[in-house]
Amino acid sequence: MGGGSRGGRPKHGQHWVNARLIRVYPVIFLIIYGGFFIYRFAFADGLMDPWGEPVGSDYSIFRAASFLILEGRPAAPYDMETLVETMRAMLPRFKDSALWNYPPFFHFAIFWLALLPYVPAYVIWCVLTFLPLAFLMWRMAPRPETLWVLAAFPGTFMNLAHGHNGFLSAAFLGGGLYLVVRRPVVAGIMFGLLAFKPQLGILIPLALICARQWTVFLSEAATTVIVSAASLGVFGIEPWTAFLDNLASAGALMSEGLFRIEKMPSLYATLILLNVDKTLSIAAHGILAALVIPPVAWVWWKQGATPAAAALLVTGTLFLSPYLYEYDLMVLAVPIGLLAWEGYRHGWLPWEREVLVLAWLTPLLVTLSGAVAGVQVGTAGLIALFVIALRRAVKPDGGPAATE
Repeated sequence: MGGGSRGGRPKHGQHWVNARLIRVYPVIFLIIYGGFFIYRFAFADGLMDPWGEPVGSDYSIFRAASFLILEGRPAAPYDMETLVETMRAMLPRFKDSALWNYPPFFHFAIFWLALLPYVPAYVIWCVLTFLPLAFLMWRMAPRPETLWVLAAFPGTFMNLAHGHNGFLSAAFLGGGLYLVVRRPVVAGIMFGLLAFKPQLGILIPLALICARQWTVFLSEAATTVIVSAASLGVFGIEPWTAFLDNLASAGALMSEGLFRIEKMPSLYATLILLNVDKTLSIAAHGILAALVIPPVAWVWWKQGATPAAAALLVTGTLFLSPYLYEYDLMVLAVPIGLLAWEGYRHGWLPWEREVLVLAWLTPLLVTLSGAVAGVQVGTAGLIALFVIALRRAVKPDGGPAATE
């Protein structure tokens, strides 16, 4: 996937981001990941890993919510004390806090987890959510290396380690964008299902309106209404009331330090870690969020659902909410895959491959910089990716296309 000039192949020698690197380095990362999981399970104390965290920390919360749902208490996960009590009954050494802030229709995705033993359900959850994403990425960039790069992506590792739902987020968001022109109704369904993570779908209605994609827009709206009505019919009104109450208090909980802000790559978290005043931090975050919206709207108005426009939308979305964790960066697989395939087919633009490597590493850099150095570099990586996505949208063709 190397080759080309003008930011592709330099005048003297092959570009360092070449086919050999793409084939070799994922193997190295996968070996490291394998060592981590072997150590984690070999030295686990029951279902607690050597660092005192539950094996599959986020999955464990999903499983606790599943117990409460199956007990006929679908509103109970939204009560923090009840959720923590359930976590401690399941994991006696659990000493952390837990918060449930998903809309009630997400209950449909996780209610079954408590029907199976802890570890088998964990493995099945990860496999069932990862496989659709892997299929989607292969369709977006049909090269053998695609699946290796996806498997070795630090975002993949973090979602497996946490047992999070980032694979679903990336599959619904990326699948919807991939199918906007090909299958508008199905694209809308996927966007509608993404509503379980509403902060990742904020720009979608705007983009669809700008692109005049009315079928997708209506399909998305109908899907959201249908799944919401279904959850209302199955679980009642109480979970929705509790969910809305939790949304209203999320900002206060963040200010109180309940969320681990060092793992957040948002501009707000970045500035807070630099000891900037909270009011100034949220104001700066809001300004950046406002600045990314017009380019996304303009590109979708002018070009519609092109690969570069899709990459721009996903990257721009990550600037909007201050509540963003490193495992949410799983969605970066979508713009990385789209832009890499565009560069491979149409030629590379200057610095494009370097930024894609940086973006690929960003979930790892977010964790290391926040936990080790006490600063956050994730925002810089996201800004760089946004810039090259916008440039690719404005200038679709780079140097000569790759020949391997």
